Amino acid sequence: MAADESLTAVSDSLTNGGDSLTAGDDNLTAGGDSLTAGLSNLSLSPAPPLSLPPCPKTYISITYQDPAPNPTTSPLPLSPLPSSSGPPLPAQLLHCQLLTSTTAVKLYYEVLLSCPSFTHQAGDTVSIICPNTEEEIIQLCSRLKLEEVWTKECNLAISTDTKKAKAKLPAWLPTTTSLEMLFKHHLDIRAVPKKPLVRSLLEHTSGEEDKRNLAMLCSKEGGQEYMAKVRDSQLTLLELLAMVPSCLPPVTVLLEQLPRLIPRPYSLSSSPLATPNTISWVFTLVTDPRPGLATTWLSKLQAMSEVLVQPRTGHHFRPPQVDQSYVMVGAGSGLGPFMGFLEERRARRRSGEEISGDCWLFFGCRSKDKDFLYREELEDMVKEGVLSKLSVCFSREDEGPKYVQDSIRENKEELVMWLVDQAASFYVCGDARGMARGVQEEVEKLVEQVKGWEEGEGVKYV
Repeated sequence: MAADESLTAVSDSLTNGGDSLTAGDDNLTAGGDSLTAGLSNLSLSPAPPLSLPPCPKTYISITYQDPAPNPTTSPLPLSPLPSSSGPPLPAQLLHCQLLTSTTAVKLYYEVLLSCPSFTHQAGDTVSIICPNTEEEIIQLCSRLKLEEVWTKECNLAISTDTKKAKAKLPAWLPTTTSLEMLFKHHLDIRAVPKKPLVRSLLEHTSGEEDKRNLAMLCSKEGGQEYMAKVRDSQLTLLELLAMVPSCLPPVTVLLEQLPRLIPRPYSLSSSPLATPNTISWVFTLVTDPRPGLATTWLSKLQAMSEVLVQPRTGHHFRPPQVDQSYVMVGAGSGLGPFMGFLEERRARRRSGEEISGDCWLFFGCRSKDKDFLYREELEDMVKEGVLSKLSVCFSREDEGPKYVQDSIRENKEELVMWLVDQAASFYVCGDARGMARGVQEEVEKLVEQVKGWEEGEGVKYV
């Protein structure tokens, strides 16, 4: 009997425990209802709005008509080009010759043109007028869905309903031409898109994600993102449009916002005293971040092709007088203008002119067998007495100095004697922010060391 009572007590206890659990479930359910009610009252804060610049006011109108424009329409610029000292001149390509081994890290070419009407001196520069690539303008035509009007005659004018004050057409755009001609010869489609263009593209974009991307790039808050994704990576218009497939701007936006296609400048490697009626220069075939426009075009030209050259202002890089000693420092294609100096010096000597000043060339390249430019010519000039001293360094060879700064350091006593005691002129041709700056700092330091000058005196002297 006692056992039955105990069992009954246990059963009652379990029942009470179950009631407690049920009560707990009820409480949890009530708590869950409260939590659900609380969550339903919560809302995510929207992202703060971006500070967008005002959208540039449109101002160009365009009309099309048949027939297609005359295929002989001139691609020549309508207004003077920057730094030009005269009108463009026609020249004929005699050769575009590879100067290095085909396996060299960088490929260097020599261009030789026949251009009797071009007046120049050793050390001058010239600009080359080259078109955008056929491949890229066809891609742009397709991307903007302009196939039906691409080769039609088009007329540009100021839009009658523009809100842009004092609007006028860019001086470099012909008013009657075709879109094909405009984008091939007059507009720089490779230029890094500036924020006003990005802001204009935003107005013609339908996809929300694409809108957000363009808005960020042109906003005040997206400054760092613009620098990283656009400026530093040298993004092109085609690459930007590929990032935002729902963007389809009218062609007038690009006519208004794209900059002018500017000729590419090169330092001449020729002297009119040595090779009258011809001009030449050395160039590096650009491959990064994409094939260079002018260098790729030049490297593919066939002999006797016509090239438009643009005389340039600013004639400050000249060889000194024949009684003045000078030092030249260059690497890679930086040797080009110094070949012009030496060609002129040799021509003067051969004509019987007395040359009393000495000259010394420091040249840097990677390999003795792959990219030692003009090796035979330079060695012959040393034998002939045209070049007083030649110091060459190879960055990929096991022995000897690696860079021109190393070569300068190895010859510091003699170099300082030239620069200070003989008052020799000093020329550097190369990357202004890289090699050229490094050479200057090295020479400033060596002058102080050799002459025992106080720190800072070398900077003042050099």
